Amino acid sequence: MRLSPANTQLAVISVARGRPGASNCDDCAMIENAESADFVGGPSGVYVDQVRIVYHSVDHPSEPTPRATVLLISDAGMAIDRERLRVNVERLHYTPTDLGEPIHESFVSEERLSNTNWGASGASLELIMWVSAAAAGGIVGGASWDGLKAVGARIRDARGPAWRSNPLDGQDAQRRAVQMAHAAWSDLAGTDLILLSCNLDGDTATVILRAADGSTVTAVPTMTDGDAIGPITRAYPEQP
Repeated sequence: MRLSPANTQLAVISVARGRPGASNCDDCAMIENAESADFVGGPSGVYVDQVRIVYHSVDHPSEPTPRATVLLISDAGMAIDRERLRVNVERLHYTPTDLGEPIHESFVSEERLSNTNWGASGASLELIMWVSAAAAGGIVGGASWDGLKAVGARIRDARGPAWRSNPLDGQDAQRRAVQMAHAAWSDLAGTDLILLSCNLDGDTATVILRAADGSTVTAVPTMTDGDAIGPITRAYPEQP
């Protein structure tokens, strides 16, 4: 089965970098405000149909292959304050000094706000994080994992309960896996992916896809009606 991509999107990109051990008043203010700031709605909110957070654990941002990658895909359909969302995610990597001032671990964050009006219209907000492997540790099950789940839960709560006549199935899992692959690797964005297998266990699926370059993508999304979160990996064929 060949799975087709969504419409091509044009992006507005901004990049922020965190330096290990950095601490200043701006950092303090950002974190203090983020503790009580809600990224849903507000006067600075921008309407988006979907929020995607890509979280790479790397030794260095220039690495072509991350040690681990986790994604959150959330169908928003609401206004999101981009700055507050970014700070909420970035502050997962701050730790307090003995004086209570924040210092942050090494990270690079990149934000893309995309608008599409080609056949169907839509908008998406994507936040990509490259985080030091030493700081991120084992992502799944750690503080960053809990933080990403909390972002998804906040959007889900604001959206309200979804209604559907049928339970989540393999088609939902395949759709989420393709979205995850397109978001995780820029060279896969907008490409067709071939479904190799899909196994569903409750609300969690294991989906294996084949890319045009021969690489194999394995996504493990845990899904609700409006979002999915989970790890994703990519294996490349051995060179002859």
